[in-house]
Amino acid sequence: QLSLVVSRLVTTTARRNMMVYKRRMTRRVLSLAIRNPRWFRHVCSKCLRWLRWIKYLAPLVGGCNKLRSSSKDVGRKYRQHVAAKKARFVKRQLWKKNNRSVQERQEAAALVIQSVWRRCQSQRMVEAYKIFQGNSKTIAAIRIQRILRGRAARAKRRMLQKRQELANLQQQQKQVQQKTTLRQGHGHHHTTNRNRTHQLQRMSKEKRKRMYILQDEIRTDAQLKLDRKLLLRPNTCFAITWKLLFCICVLFEITELAMKPQFQAA
Repeated sequence: QLSLVVSRLVTTTARRNMMVYKRRMTRRVLSLAIRNPRWFRHVCSKCLRWLRWIKYLAPLVGGCNKLRSSSKDVGRKYRQHVAAKKARFVKRQLWKKNNRSVQERQEAAALVIQSVWRRCQSQRMVEAYKIFQGNSKTIAAIRIQRILRGRAARAKRRMLQKRQELANLQQQQKQVQQKTTLRQGHGHHHTTNRNRTHQLQRMSKEKRKRMYILQDEIRTDAQLKLDRKLLLRPNTCFAITWKLLFCICVLFEITELAMKPQFQAA
């Protein structure tokens, strides 16, 4: 309550002082305008000129900043594309070397597995060293990653269980339908066969509701995955071309803003 009272007092006093300052400045400006109208006109024209320059230069500065960031992004994506292209070329050349013996291929595969294992071990050691240092940001990031990975794994496990249950129910329904058709084909007039078919139908109806619920849940999950917005890879030709077209559009916008006063004058 004390903090609220203090904040209200500060805001009221600030508003009161601003009102007093505005009144004093308006009186002073009006008195100067009446005493020296030429000087007042000169100051007003100068202020208007500065405002026009600010109105003209502000969009240009914003466009130049946008163009600079976009050009940096294009350069970074182009370097990534070149590096990926070189890696693909090296991989293709390695795959083309089919004249090696089976023993040489096994040795090369063992070396690759060892290098990957050592890299994973070194990454784990680096993460452990960061945790041991006690960096709060790193620890918080690792905790958030563990929580999100656990949620994703549990969601995948639940969806897999639902799909397995749905497959079992559909298989049971097929078996029930086959049995009912076979029993109805052997004889329509036997009461025992009719009772058994009714029992089988009742058994299928008990699980039919669960099967429909599982179908709806799996369908909605698949629809959400299809409608999800995915990011494009930054090192593709399409991404580089798209960003380059964006830079060209920004350049056209800057030229239009720069030539706008001449167009208006003409």
